[in-house]
Amino acid sequence: GRDGRDGSGRAPVADPPPRAMRGTESGGRLAPGGGRGDGRGAGDRLAGGAPAPRGGIPGPKPGDRGETGGAKKQSGLSAEQSESESSDKGMSDETYETQRKRVLDYFFDDKDADEAIRAIHGWGPSFEPRVPSFVANLVVSGFERRQMDWQAAGALFRRLPSSVGGPATPEGLVAGIKLVLDDLEDHKCDLPLADTHLATVLAGAVADGSVDFAAVATACAEAGPEGEVGYLKEEGGALPVLCRILGAISASFGTPRAEQVLLNSKVTLGDFLGNMDKEDGATIESVLAKHGLDGLVGSLRPLLAKLAEPDVTGDQLVTWIADSAKPSARVGTEFVGEVTKWALTRGVPNDVPTGAPVASLEPFFKALLAACKGPEKKDGDKKDLICKLDREVAVLYAAQRFCASRDFPEGLLERIFRDLHAGDVLDETAMKAWRDDTSCAIGLETIPGKEKALFQAMELLQEFASDTETETEETA
Repeated sequence: GRDGRDGSGRAPVADPPPRAMRGTESGGRLAPGGGRGDGRGAGDRLAGGAPAPRGGIPGPKPGDRGETGGAKKQSGLSAEQSESESSDKGMSDETYETQRKRVLDYFFDDKDADEAIRAIHGWGPSFEPRVPSFVANLVVSGFERRQMDWQAAGALFRRLPSSVGGPATPEGLVAGIKLVLDDLEDHKCDLPLADTHLATVLAGAVADGSVDFAAVATACAEAGPEGEVGYLKEEGGALPVLCRILGAISASFGTPRAEQVLLNSKVTLGDFLGNMDKEDGATIESVLAKHGLDGLVGSLRPLLAKLAEPDVTGDQLVTWIADSAKPSARVGTEFVGEVTKWALTRGVPNDVPTGAPVASLEPFFKALLAACKGPEKKDGDKKDLICKLDREVAVLYAAQRFCASRDFPEGLLERIFRDLHAGDVLDETAMKAWRDDTSCAIGLETIPGKEKALFQAMELLQEFASDTETETEETA
């Protein structure tokens, strides 16, 4: 390929070790409260008590040397240690560099993003002007490591935005991304997968909406070595970055999420075709197909068409989901949100009595279970950042949205929640996760009425809490 890029589109088997780059240093209860586990789909909360990003947060992975247990290696710096070494006037450059290197070294070793975020929070206001260089060092240091866990780097980057309780503003993060993009063509000379790795780092934060895809696109459009603004775009390197970000989102969060990210951004991907791409006759359609994104727009269209059939039954939808729905659509919460909307619209009449189970909803339970299950996973498949619990929480948010559309009739939301629980569509864990989640969203769609929903579900949640306490006492 030209300028160090792989023109064939084939990814190399392994990345060769890179040379030093210019301009960047190497380097129990259901009562209110509690966390959710493994992210927005499960339950750990981020540093500082902020909610986990949408879609869940993957847990720490074993270190490069396979540390999985035993006494954990002491982390580089606690927040208290970091704060004690800074002052009201700010941290000196020498102190910052020492702490930054230590935090990244420990993170690369043990993959503990929560510990890294706690340490960075301790740097206080001194960190904000240094966010761009920190991001560049995180990514470029990864480029220079032979054994780099890019999923772990993505988990750390996903925790950095201030909107999820992190220590960095989105503007600072994007400025750091641009530092990497400025020299991306050089990086790819030695590391052909550099743009793929960068996309892996960015995917979670962009999928959450905590880093704006449009801002990343602007950085791609302007990126280039000093004095060569726009070089990356002109040489055809910007569009692959954007496509790889969308591809990474599609693979981990589902194609509907990637589609929504693109639509919300109002970015026109065709504007990023490079000069030589145009000379070669490339079109945006051919580029999207090359990156596996030819089905990006309209990703839920087949499901919506099936749900619009007037006589389709729950059992027929179960068969269709298993045989015809694309796995890249099924993995996301948007898919189950649409199925739940259909089931509730069909199964819960207006003015339905709420004192007893809604019999007309029961025929749709199997379809809801199929949607929550998600696609079948094969050995060796990459772990999705959306799990079954995320999809179950989406069912509850879809029920909240349904009740909000009817102005929350008294007892309706509790009735639906009880019936979903009795029908084994979901369990108390999903109820707890929905209760504690503060995103109030299905994908990037904000769902109204959480406060009213919590009030209407209070008795049910208290019942589950009481049952949990009884089981704990009997086990003790």
